[in-house]
Amino acid sequence: MKGKELVRRAISSDGPLPYLPKGELFIEDSFVHALLPEEDDRMGRLSKILDLLELDLLGILFSQLEDYGREGLERLQHLFLLAEFEGPFSFIGKTLGFIHALRSFKREPGVLLRLCGTFRAHLERKISFVKQWGFDGVALLDDLGGMDGPFFSVEDFRRILKPTYLEIARMAKEYGLYIFFHSDGRVQGLLSDFVEMGYDCLHTCDGSAGMDPYEMRVGLQRRVCLMGHLDLLSWDEQRISYEIEKAREEFSKGGLILGSSTGLSDRVLRRAILRLYPRLDERLRWHTSK
Repeated sequence: MKGKELVRRAISSDGPLPYLPKGELFIEDSFVHALLPEEDDRMGRLSKILDLLELDLLGILFSQLEDYGREGLERLQHLFLLAEFEGPFSFIGKTLGFIHALRSFKREPGVLLRLCGTFRAHLERKISFVKQWGFDGVALLDDLGGMDGPFFSVEDFRRILKPTYLEIARMAKEYGLYIFFHSDGRVQGLLSDFVEMGYDCLHTCDGSAGMDPYEMRVGLQRRVCLMGHLDLLSWDEQRISYEIEKAREEFSKGGLILGSSTGLSDRVLRRAILRLYPRLDERLRWHTSK
């Protein structure tokens, strides 16, 4: 068992699992180029990297679909594929500016609600397209907080943003798609709302902000899958090894997808990443930090 079926089992906590699936939402071009700089074909480079990473899940930005094309996506169909979109708060921030958006929660909530409606209408058309291209789920990428907590109150989130998140989850489910959510920052106080709305997996394990997967697992009563808690930018190889073994013991029946919290780039620590992805060995050209 691997790929799509293993990820589905992990999401449903329908264990025991033969091993924890591995997945990444963010693989930067800098990472691929650093490993295989001599390879000209984009899909050829990515296919070789994915084979070495032995991933079960891969996130792809919707804005980059044309770079893959149908033929490229067909070569990835053994993986659990997520189409990634910016979330409603990111859309509002880009439209109004971040500071204006935050002030509008109190001063102009009607403006935010109208923008949320615009966002939903655009996304609904894209979700139907995603299903036709063979994706298994949708991931909303929306940083809702900083190191000290959410950028707005829980009450404002529920009043203005939550209806949009709920509608997007409903759309995804109608098309038979799983729904994932990513946020950096300390957003613990918002997670129960995402579980209530039916989100299948939360990529919110920002260790630098105190988001511990084991505490979240208890607090959310094991009702949702978690993803991406290994900090390959800051942790050394001993810490990575310890966290991998702990996760394998604690989540042996599912509920976690192993992967990095920060994504894969040419900045990741070489010795740390080899603990998670050991097939990235000395045969490859490597230009990341030692």
